[in-house]
Amino acid sequence: MRRFVFLSAVIILFSFLLMNSGCKKEGTNITKKTSYKKRGRIKKAPSQVTKATEKKFIYTYDMFRSRDPFQPYIGNRKIKLKTGPIVHPLQKYDLSSLSLKGIVWGISSPTALIEAPDGKGYSVRVGTPIGKNGGKVWKILSDKIIILEKYVDYKGEIKTRKVYLTLPQKEEGVTP
Repeated sequence: MRRFVFLSAVIILFSFLLMNSGCKKEGTNITKKTSYKKRGRIKKAPSQVTKATEKKFIYTYDMFRSRDPFQPYIGNRKIKLKTGPIVHPLQKYDLSSLSLKGIVWGISSPTALIEAPDGKGYSVRVGTPIGKNGGKVWKILSDKIIILEKYVDYKGEIKTRKVYLTLPQKEEGVTP
């Protein structure tokens, strides 16, 4: 039994000495990081870079492909749409202030009844000018009318959009 304890103590001591002697060299610090030169990554000093390897990027402004950098995206653009003379009284009002009150459907040329903000009602057909921006009634459907209106976007280009005026929904359970 004594012999077994002595032998195991010698083996533990020998293995401890073996592990410590293999991990560390004399005069080196374990926490010290290796330099770039030891790893093979040597950086050249800025004085060693030649002018032939330097590439300078020169920006040139192409005024035909780019927009003017001194113009704001929106604002200061004073482009007005030519709407022509006022032919119909509904051209005095903005489309958001008009409301659709009824549609006569099932005839050869459908007619819609539009109420202006002053309370007057006007009948319109396809092609009737409407709104301040030169809109025209494009299509009359059973529950709405579609108006094509021109506008100026942020780039100053004239574009066309569709504006829908719909009939109000029926309220059920309300009796007059």
